Amino acid sequence: MTPSGSIMQHRPCAGCRSSLALVILSGFLFLMAMTGTAADTQPLTLPTKTALIVGSELDYPPYAFVDNQGRADGFSVDLFKEVAETMGLSVTFQTGPWNEVRQALEKGEIDALPHVAYSEQRDEVFDFSSLHSLTYVMVFSRRGEKQVQTEADLKGRSVIAMDSDIAHDYLLTKGLTDRIHTEKSVPDAFRLLISGKHDFVFAPHLVGLTTVRDLGLNKLVTAGLRIRLPGRGYGFAVREGDTKLLEQLNQGLNMIKASGRFDALYDKWFGLVDPKAYAKEVTSSTVFAAATRIEKEVELIKGHMNLTQSKPATPVYAQLLSRHAWQKSYLIQLKINIFRRQHGFPVLAANNLEPVLQLEPTLVYEQTQRLLTEINLLKRRLGIHQVVPPQAVVPGKSPMDVFNKLNAISLQWDIINRSEISHADVYAEIKRTNEDVNSILHYLSVQDVAFPPPKKVDAKLADSMVVVFALMAEVQRLQQLAGISRVNLQVFKKTEGALPSDVLNMVSMVLAELQTLKAHLGLNSRLTPPAELHSEKTFAEVTQFMGYVANKLRLIRSL
Repeated sequence: MTPSGSIMQHRPCAGCRSSLALVILSGFLFLMAMTGTAADTQPLTLPTKTALIVGSELDYPPYAFVDNQGRADGFSVDLFKEVAETMGLSVTFQTGPWNEVRQALEKGEIDALPHVAYSEQRDEVFDFSSLHSLTYVMVFSRRGEKQVQTEADLKGRSVIAMDSDIAHDYLLTKGLTDRIHTEKSVPDAFRLLISGKHDFVFAPHLVGLTTVRDLGLNKLVTAGLRIRLPGRGYGFAVREGDTKLLEQLNQGLNMIKASGRFDALYDKWFGLVDPKAYAKEVTSSTVFAAATRIEKEVELIKGHMNLTQSKPATPVYAQLLSRHAWQKSYLIQLKINIFRRQHGFPVLAANNLEPVLQLEPTLVYEQTQRLLTEINLLKRRLGIHQVVPPQAVVPGKSPMDVFNKLNAISLQWDIINRSEISHADVYAEIKRTNEDVNSILHYLSVQDVAFPPPKKVDAKLADSMVVVFALMAEVQRLQQLAGISRVNLQVFKKTEGALPSDVLNMVSMVLAELQTLKAHLGLNSRLTPPAELHSEKTFAEVTQFMGYVANKLRLIRSL
């Protein structure tokens, strides 16, 4: 073990070299598999540097620490070694306190760090690889102390955190308490808490759970509150502008995940403390695999009901995001409920989600798991005993791919239900949109003086499409005022052959975009209410209601 404040150098890891042929092959595979990193906009070049100096922390288990022989160890260290070996790189690890190895990378004295929590502030200093694990923070207390249910419960309490750790950053950014004490490491923070000083430790949850287990601190327990840090996670970090090395690391990381070696490493280090794999990164590829499983389950139901017809889905090509895929999964829930009503089964309320600016694939994945659960309940009622196993994860999938897969599933439910989406279904979703707009008006203290437009008695579906796009234009106008990135959704515009399902899809896109406005305004507790069942509605009523909601949004001139 090295003294605190020193940096210790280790010999290169064995086996961290491979042939030039593997490098060329990995470059080819990267072109097919690479997603979501800075390399998307950089030309791929063969590596020019094959020997790396990588920093690692002294005491941040299970991600990075020093073993009994003084060598760098941990999940992130092992993962970096695997990536390096795949890409034909040799690695020399240098260990030291977090602040020292971080500063060493900032000064260019080392090439990379295997484990850095992403934040916008850190992104100004480093370039980040694709994230390899998610970030949660957790409150720990002495056994018998009062539980912490919400962030507000920390106000005025004395909280210990590791200096400059992501948990410390979160405490400062959110202003959760003005009584913050910092220590050099998470284990030091726990030792101080168990001595009777201060009220809580605030730490990354896996680091905290591992430390409590390894040190035998059975007088400490989790205090109830676990927070997922939106848009954050752990990844490799390189010097700002080192795009060549970043490309290599992302190539290797994608190949490790595709080969199954990432899962093996994860189980090795986190199997006991994170059996449900909460911290494992969920990508759009993961969600796509789950959606493929749903698709096969739906085919089982169709086969059981002797339904041989198919309803082909036209793929959409647009820069869709996870929030659009989530809304499509919500529409599948609505169709499952239609099936339940038709067969006299109890209807389960469709779930909802608090507004967020950047909805992550994890939330879409959780939605797919709920869909699988509901489908399995239906299979039991129908007497279907076949089981569809989990599907293989294919790298390189995007939110657009997930959306298209879920859309195909949604169309197959129309066949199962033997009915199309009705105008009443569209009206119900417009009513949900109206409730969201009312919440925004109330928060901004904007008096609702809008009037519905005149009802067009002979309105057709084409008229509804025009009005729903006018409604979307108002939402995107407000997004521009708020500085929120807008998505071009013109691909959904149909001038001929529009169906009620097309209008419903666009209303769901409006709902997806409205959530970003609610999140921007801090209306995170204002969940969109569930859809209500309505009697038959006409084109005229649907079109008029959408126009009314658009008129309400036109009242807002500033945010």
